[in-house]
Amino acid sequence: MRLEIENFAKIGHADIVVDGITVLAGKNNTGKSTVGKALYAVFNALYGIDEKIENRRREEIRIICSTAGRNLWNGADSGMPASPERTQLRRSYMKLWGEIAAELGKYDAGVFTRQLYREIFEQVCERFQIKYLPDIREDFIEDTYEKILSRKKYDNHKIAKELIGRYFQVIFSGQIQCLKRLGADAAIRLTVREKEISMHFFENACVDWKADLGLLHEAFFLDDPFVIDGMGGYYSSDEDFMLGIRDQLAARIEESDRNIMNGLFDAVSAREKLAEVYAVLNQVIKGEILRQNGDWVFATEQYEKPVNLENLSAGLKSFAVIKFLLERGILKERDVLVLDEPEIHLHPEWQMTYAEIIVLLQKSFDLSIIVTTHSAHFLEAVDYFSKKHGVERKCNYYLSSVEAGLASFENVTHEQEKIYAQLVTPGMLLDKLKYEMECGDEE
Repeated sequence: MRLEIENFAKIGHADIVVDGITVLAGKNNTGKSTVGKALYAVFNALYGIDEKIENRRREEIRIICSTAGRNLWNGADSGMPASPERTQLRRSYMKLWGEIAAELGKYDAGVFTRQLYREIFEQVCERFQIKYLPDIREDFIEDTYEKILSRKKYDNHKIAKELIGRYFQVIFSGQIQCLKRLGADAAIRLTVREKEISMHFFENACVDWKADLGLLHEAFFLDDPFVIDGMGGYYSSDEDFMLGIRDQLAARIEESDRNIMNGLFDAVSAREKLAEVYAVLNQVIKGEILRQNGDWVFATEQYEKPVNLENLSAGLKSFAVIKFLLERGILKERDVLVLDEPEIHLHPEWQMTYAEIIVLLQKSFDLSIIVTTHSAHFLEAVDYFSKKHGVERKCNYYLSSVEAGLASFENVTHEQEKIYAQLVTPGMLLDKLKYEMECGDEE
């Protein structure tokens, strides 16, 4: 898989191979996170996009029908005295509008006529034994037919273009265009098995896109272990698609808990295939994450009572998120995983453990993983464990830099010393400071 980015956000140019583990290293504010977000956004914007559009189309039709139905009922209801019969009639009518909307979703614009609409109306009334006045039917059809037809006529490609634009605006907080080249198109191109997906943006809107293939896998972006705090407040819906990165992940995890059948087979497969991963993971976080009295807790032999996840350290939460994704069958084979500076909450020893987990996940699940870092130690750990577990040929290394305000990336897979030359350690900086102070004292 190859990701190319031009004039996008702070990136002037990037040409990144994502085949196994791709490490983006460099100083702060050099575009590393932007690459990860771009890949994440491409995958999640297009993953199941036809279903997303059809779900929204059905929802629009439902809203049109329910709004018109309420208006008609309010007009007919104004002179009716309160009674059980009136209440029952109102419930019947409310059900009528919903059932009609559901039926309308089965017909394309080419066959949807007023006469067909009348037949659908009558069939639904007969099925649910709802009596209606002909005037009510004609008023309802007159008020809704053109609106519904327009929704059915909208071209999926155009709707997808609007959807992609909105999604990227959410992920990039409305700043898609290159801030140094505002008059230039921003472009992203993803090549998978010689088939291409491309997106073009101008003035922070998607102006064109094409996809020669459908994306069958999800992407996950992990940059904040505190995502597991307070997850009980998320309620999954089609609108999760337009949440920010952190909330999307929290909603995805919550959805897996509400429907216990979700990810069932993937979870079993994960347990069977990831023995090596769990062996390493259990060195840090051995126990079970479960729901107790409405809260997420971590049950372990170390304590007599389960610990609320919010009370775990930031480092343990980093491992808990990975454990959650695996045990719930959320992370699946050949998915995309973006890890943005995963080392920042971890003790050096746990950085080593986390690096090994990344390598083992790729080896076991054939994941496409992007890791951003500015830690020489973490980079070295990924390199070491990739060799230990035999996946070094599936690792690529890039050095990010900024020139004239634009970020670019150099492939240094066989020249990693270029990265180490930039990623100085705190110890080196302290030695420099100590030297300067000592020399100053001598003077």
